Amino acid sequence: MADSGWIKIFEQKAWVYFVLAVFFGSAWFLMDSGHLKQLEESYPWSKDAGLLGALLFSALAIVAACRGLIGWVRAKFALREARKEIVARLNSLSDEEHHILSYLVLNSQRSFNCPLTNPTVALLVQKRLVIRGGGNQNILAVAHFVPNHVWDHLERNKNEFNSVDPNGQAPWIRHWMA
Repeated sequence: MADSGWIKIFEQKAWVYFVLAVFFGSAWFLMDSGHLKQLEESYPWSKDAGLLGALLFSALAIVAACRGLIGWVRAKFALREARKEIVARLNSLSDEEHHILSYLVLNSQRSFNCPLTNPTVALLVQKRLVIRGGGNQNILAVAHFVPNHVWDHLERNKNEFNSVDPNGQAPWIRHWMA
C-alpha cells in the first residue's frame, strides 16, 4: 500500500502556506520580470509552476487561516457557555455555601485557606465556584480562590450575598469538636 504522507501538507498551519505562497509568488515575479531568464529558458514550465504554486498556497493559507479563526471562535463560545453554566450554579447554593461566598464578597477576599476536609468548600470546588490552589500545601490550610468569572458575578450582585457578619468568624472554620 502506498504511503499517503503527502496528504500531511493539508494539515499545516497557515504560516507555512503563507511562506510557500510568498516563495512561489516571488519566483513567478522574478521570472516574469526577466531576472531569472536562465531558469525560465531551461525549464519553460517553471513560470507557470510558480504562478500555480503561488495561487495554490495562497488559497491554502486563506483556508487554514479561516479554519483557525473558526476554531478560535468556537472555543471562545464554548468557554462562554461553560462559564454561564458555572455561574448558573450560584442559584442552587445551600445555606452554608451561600454563607462562605457572602463572607468572601463582603470582605473583598477572593482567596482563603481552609482544611482540605471541609465538606462545604469541597462542594463549592465540585461546582467549580471555588478552585483549589496547586502546589505543596498543608492539609489543614489548603489555598482556595474564586475564579474571575464567578467573582465578577458576585461583585455585580453584592446585594444577594450579604447574609453574614463581615467581622465574624470565617464560615469555613469549624471547631475540631463540631
